[in-house]
Amino acid sequence: MTKMIKEATENNQFLLSLFNNMEVAVFLVDKTARIKNVNKSFTRLFYKSEEDVYDVLCGNAMGCIFPVRTKTDCGKTYHCKTCKLRSSIISCFEKKEDIKKFVIEREFFINDKIYLKYFHVTANYFEFKEKGYILIMIQDVSELESAKKELKKLNDLKNKFLGIAAHDLKNPISVISIASSYLLEDNESINSEKDKDMLEMIQRSSNYMLRLVNGLLDLSKIEAGKLILHKNKEDYIELVKEIIGLNKITASQRSINLKLEIQKKST
Repeated sequence: MTKMIKEATENNQFLLSLFNNMEVAVFLVDKTARIKNVNKSFTRLFYKSEEDVYDVLCGNAMGCIFPVRTKTDCGKTYHCKTCKLRSSIISCFEKKEDIKKFVIEREFFINDKIYLKYFHVTANYFEFKEKGYILIMIQDVSELESAKKELKKLNDLKNKFLGIAAHDLKNPISVISIASSYLLEDNESINSEKDKDMLEMIQRSSNYMLRLVNGLLDLSKIEAGKLILHKNKEDYIELVKEIIGLNKITASQRSINLKLEIQKKST
């Protein structure tokens, strides 16, 4: 440690500067959950100075909406029984635990307005001059959490749209597939080999479209965590034949001849 830092630390100037320049809001509470000290980030976050919150119950000092609405002290409302911050403070003092980490999602009355806030909170127990204290650090992640919720909402909406679109597409494609199968079974309706080839192509194309639509439905299930996998053996040669058949007409229009050559397995 350099002489300058050592002297500054001994005079508490260094620690005080470090405390006040931390980006997270930091405050110190005693075993009654009353605030004994705050840093500048706390003041910027809650619009209250150290003088405003000294010896004030932490919930009241932070502007927790529950004591604000009931016009009472922190710890006396119905919701205080399930408050993570209050229960963590009590637990830290009872068990003298070093660190507790948790997230708070709640409305706070800040600067005469109500805001929904998301706080990442760390509570750290320590002792000083034979007295116990909790050092609490709060990181405001409201913008990030709000963006994540909005993104999830949009993603759910997209999945719902894909599901509706896939179902709406599935019905007419199924009709095409069934109709082509019926015509192929009715030999009297087929006038030539060319007509048969066209019907077979329509059937293959409609079946291919059905698989694509089912793939869209599966995508929605994957993102919703509801996909059930069914493993099947596939004949890759038949798959390649089907793909070539689907693209033969398009290829012939461009003077491209598609040909499949399959090498026989050596015995």
